[in-house]
Order: sequence, then structure tokens, then C-alpha cells
Amino acid sequence: MKLGRGIVVILLMTCCSQAALGLFDQIESRQSIGEHVAHNKGLVENFPDGGTDCFSQSNYSSGMSFPEVDGCWHYRSRYIVGELLWVPAGIIGVDYPSMKIFSLLVALTEIVLIFSFISKYFGRIEGQKAALAYSTVPAFIYYAQAPFIGHFRVIAVLLIARFAIPHFSRDSSEEEELGGVWKFGAWALVVIGPGIDSLLAFAWAGFGLSLIILKTRGRKVSINAILAFFSSPVLWFIISNKVNDIFGYNNELSARFEARTDFSLFMDSDYYVAFIDSFTNQAGPLGLVLLILLFSDLKRYYDAGPEVFSAVVSLSSMLFFTLFVFQSTFIDCCPYFAYPVVALCSFGMAGFKLDARKNVLILSILLFTSFSSGLLLHSVENNYSERELQRYVIDNIDEEDGMVITDHNIARWNAYRWQIPGGTIHISEDYSAEEFKQLVVSAQPEHIILSNQSFHNVNASILENEGYCVTEIETDERIPPHWIDGWMSDVYPIRGIWKC
Repeated sequence: MKLGRGIVVILLMTCCSQAALGLFDQIESRQSIGEHVAHNKGLVENFPDGGTDCFSQSNYSSGMSFPEVDGCWHYRSRYIVGELLWVPAGIIGVDYPSMKIFSLLVALTEIVLIFSFISKYFGRIEGQKAALAYSTVPAFIYYAQAPFIGHFRVIAVLLIARFAIPHFSRDSSEEEELGGVWKFGAWALVVIGPGIDSLLAFAWAGFGLSLIILKTRGRKVSINAILAFFSSPVLWFIISNKVNDIFGYNNELSARFEARTDFSLFMDSDYYVAFIDSFTNQAGPLGLVLLILLFSDLKRYYDAGPEVFSAVVSLSSMLFFTLFVFQSTFIDCCPYFAYPVVALCSFGMAGFKLDARKNVLILSILLFTSFSSGLLLHSVENNYSERELQRYVIDNIDEEDGMVITDHNIARWNAYRWQIPGGTIHISEDYSAEEFKQLVVSAQPEHIILSNQSFHNVNASILENEGYCVTEIETDERIPPHWIDGWMSDVYPIRGIWKC
């Protein structure tokens, strides 16, 4: 399909706005973005070596540490197909900007797919409107340059709905036999798709449900396809466990699940306040209006065809069950679980009619406020917690300096750790002063970086008598002073220690 001038303008506007939002910045400290950039940098750097030993890289480390320089590339909670999809980012480079640029290219692919999809079933103008809505939903503006698997989840759903569902659902009056390369491709998408990510199981359940609904409404539906949609996620769960065995991970699924969910929250009124706050931040004013339009007129999307109907049901299933099952994770650390709302909003745009000047004005206001909300997500104070720490690493530590001793409080910042070119040695929360002294004697590190709490716990100030210099690393001015003196006093001030 020819893109046309309108969609090209939207793509260029997206690129320009993302470039202004730190796309080429070597430092990446924004919440969620930094973590995913670091993990993917680790994957891309370590993949050529094919490492399968996922235990701690250093015998001195006392805590869990992944990813690591020169370590394995597989992460225990990720599915291997999804990981391999990020490997081509290495063609661009292995630094943080390269990871973000590749992610933006994937995000632009989402816009093109949603434009093509909506244009086919609702018309070209509606497709352009949907693409514009997609690019201005706050969740997209914030995560467009974050290399997280949510991008590929949406792409997988759109590809299945557009190219596979037509082969599995036909009107009773249709006589054309299905077959050939396209039929094989449709089955391949259904079987391989869940290997991208575990949460696609919810989307695949939505596809299965949509086919069941279509069958009850008199359409010819492939029973085998329904079974495939429900069974292929189970197959990939088994495969994932086998892959984890190969890489040396213990398959502690119940422990990981328990850490990410807490159904008792549904009995707590504060949870709903936090949920509404997180969800509205992701959807923005435009998204909320479009969701209302979408779910208030579902018959319109059913009548548009099985492809549109199945896409809406699948995205809704993935959004609902992800937020229902992982409710505590969503409000605590991972608002990107709501990312399917971006695609759902674009489908809702098909119900927004511009047949009156008043509607054009309303849409313009919604687009502006939604885009502004997305920009505000980039400016929250939490996004600057480790920025000066990364700057210190870039300015002072080279690969020749070898491993850097650091502690649990700041090692959890993945983006900071992956700025350290020679890798890290972790010390745990209960590390004693005597153990620390022995570690320094044995490892002879050129650099040590410690949080405020660990610096005092291990009595690191004595290193000034052992040929080391100590300095306080600057704290970003955007971190509120009462945070530094209060709940973040265990972290700040952070000390940099090096051999004089």
C-alpha cells in the first residue's frame, strides 16, 4: 500500500519529536527505558559469543547480576524468539543510542501497520487519523525509543489479525478454498507468534475467543485454528522452560509469578486510585475518549469484518488480563504493561467523525493535550536518579580499568551497570567491613562506586589510607532535596572511589 504524504508527515514528526527527547543521548536514566536499553545492549553485545553460562560472571560477586559484560545473553523471563528479534539492533551499533534508534524503527513499523490496517477496512482518511492518534498517545511517546517487547506484541497481533484470520474465518457464502503459501504463513504466525513473549498468551486467547464468537454467528471457522490459538502458548511455555534449563536457570515460575502479583490489592481502595493514575498517564485524554468510543460501538467493529473484530478482542484480552494478573507490578514499576491501549485507541479513532467543525476542534484539543501529557512523562523526577552516576562512569572509567565494585542499592539500575565497560563485582546488603576489606585486597579494583548506605556499612572511608581517593558524585539538580534527605538517603550521596 502506498503510504502517501499524510502518513510520511506523521512518521517524520515522530522522528523529530523523539530526537528531541533524548534519542541520541549516551546517558539513559529514564524509568523503564533505561532498564530495557541496558538489557538489550547486553543481549546484543553478548549474543555473538553465544554464552549459555548465566551464573555470576565474577567469583567475587555476592548478589544476582544480569545482564553482565561477556556473560550470557538470555534472560530467564523472556522468550527466545522475542530476544532474537532485537539482535539486528547490533547492525546499527552496541551503544545506548543504537538500541533506542532500533526501537524507534520498530515503533514506526507499528504506525505503518495500524495505518494500513485501518485504511483497508475503514478508508484512507480513517487510517491517517488512526496513525496520528497512535503517535500522540502518551504511552507511545514515552516508550517509542524503549526497546521493550511490547512493541512486538502489538505487531504480532496486527499481523495475525490482518493476514491469518482471513484464512481461518469465512462467510458461509464464500466458496474459495484456502491454500498455498499464504495459508502456510498464517499457520506459521499462529504457532511461532507466542514465542515472542509470554503475555501474548492473553492475546492468543482473545483470537481463539473471537473465532468462537464468529462461529456462533454463522461464519465458517477453522476448529483447528481455535485449538492452535489456545495450545501454541502452552507449547512455548514448555519450550521456554527447556531453554532456561540449557542456560542454567532454575525454573522458579511460581516465585516469579508471586513477586509480580497481589490479588489482595483488589480489596484496597488505594490500589484503584494508583491504578487510575497510572492508566490515565498512559492513555492520556485522547486515549480515554477513544476507548469510550471503541467499546460503546463494538457492533461497528464486528460489522467491519473478522479481521478488525479479532484484533480488537485480542488487544482487549491482552490489556485486561495483563493488568488483572500483574496488577501490583503495573502500579509499582511497570506501567508499560498498558501499552496495548495505544493500538486500541487507534481503532477507536475510526469512530471519531469529523463531520462538524466542533468535532475538528475537539479532536485538535485532545491531540494537543495528549501529546503534552506524553512530554510530561519524560520530565518526572524519577527519570534523573542515576543520570549523574552514568556521566561519572562515562567520564572516568575505561575498559582497561577492569571490573568495578558496586553495591546492591545502585546495581539495580541496569543502565548504570551497562555503562561500565569492564563489568561489575556486586556486594550484597549484608556485606561486612571485614569482607569488603578482603575483597579489595583480593580484587585490587581501580574503581569502586558505593551508595551512601553501603559506604558506611563497609567502612569504605578507610580506603583513603590505602592509596584510594574518595569523592561524592554529583546528584542531579532535578532530584528533590527532601528525597535525598528522606527515602533516598540510603542511596545518596553516592561515592566514587579510585586509585590515586
